[in-house]
Amino acid sequence: MHPVLQSEKESIQAMLARYDQIKADISRSYQQSYRNDKSSLSLANCIYKLDIDDIILLLTTVRDNPELRQMSLQRSAKTKLFDKLIIMTSGEANPWVLRLHSYPLRLNGENDRIQDDEEHVHYHRWDLTSIFLTGGFINRQYQVSESDNFSGDVVRMFEFEMPPTIDCPAEKRNVVALGEKYIHEFESSIYMAGDQVHYPIAVPHNVECASVSPFTGITMTLALTGESLKWKSTFYEKQYQDAVPLVHFSEAELINAIDMAITRLQLKKLCSDLARMGHKRFSYLNSIETELLPTITMIQLQKSNFKERDGSHDVVRKKINTYLEFINNHALERLIQISQNGLYDRAFVADVLHLNSLSAQSLFSKRNNVKPVNVVSQNRNLLR
Repeated sequence: MHPVLQSEKESIQAMLARYDQIKADISRSYQQSYRNDKSSLSLANCIYKLDIDDIILLLTTVRDNPELRQMSLQRSAKTKLFDKLIIMTSGEANPWVLRLHSYPLRLNGENDRIQDDEEHVHYHRWDLTSIFLTGGFINRQYQVSESDNFSGDVVRMFEFEMPPTIDCPAEKRNVVALGEKYIHEFESSIYMAGDQVHYPIAVPHNVECASVSPFTGITMTLALTGESLKWKSTFYEKQYQDAVPLVHFSEAELINAIDMAITRLQLKKLCSDLARMGHKRFSYLNSIETELLPTITMIQLQKSNFKERDGSHDVVRKKINTYLEFINNHALERLIQISQNGLYDRAFVADVLHLNSLSAQSLFSKRNNVKPVNVVSQNRNLLR
């Protein structure tokens, strides 16, 4: 066999071995922690040791292994809120599932999309924990009642049930209306890169990116769901409906989505490396979009003429070019386009006080003084 092909085969075998080892580690923690205490908090113990290199390896293995790719294809879905990429399952009849959620960048308060179940107020079918790799969003928690017995704002909504994604081969999930309920928001928090969060199954919630993404940039989370404790999930909406949208990936779309996710994570690592080297401009939440991608563009255009204000251009250019050898060009070009569109529109902000949403500003201020509800840990080794 040709030496290059032999090396590639050995690399694939090594990745599969590491993939299987990570799966075994999660299963062991799941048995020791979650099975003895079925809660979203105990579930968090199962993935806290994973780092960005592990996640890149898992994504690459799923993309390049036909069997794992088919597993992911059957379960993954794209919505207007996020890409849900299934990375791993326990393989049991009622399994835990490891997922990567990639949220598109929404700027200028965009809100013209059809709602997905994550944007609705909803209950999960399972316990959930997630690690914020990049970006951030607002998490809102609610109380539900048969009657209007809350102090404060109350909204009357229809209650719906719907089956899981895997049981819905078409491009929608048919839902069943259960009547009307009264919904009261009792808590809101900002979750950001570096947080590991747990979501109690008994508390309905929804998430919202648009009002904070100008400051946080693109959001990616690694999520672990426990075994299904209910067959159907429940959500609430003001308007009556008989289905919610669900779009499965084609194989080509899945590969492209995985490449985009890998590239985002590689850029996150590059930002962290440059920040550790003393380049503060790469240390902000939206630095991938506002600093790194524009710098990459300038290096590609100017080559050896590229200059840093502090004279460190040779070091910066060398570090970036080293990473670019391993980055997917198509995914990089797409991310540069997204970044440039936002910069041209002056959509990004450097300070939360420049956000259009006063509510978002208030939540960031609250976060500075109070640890957000349901955050298990912050500033983890994952992002160093």
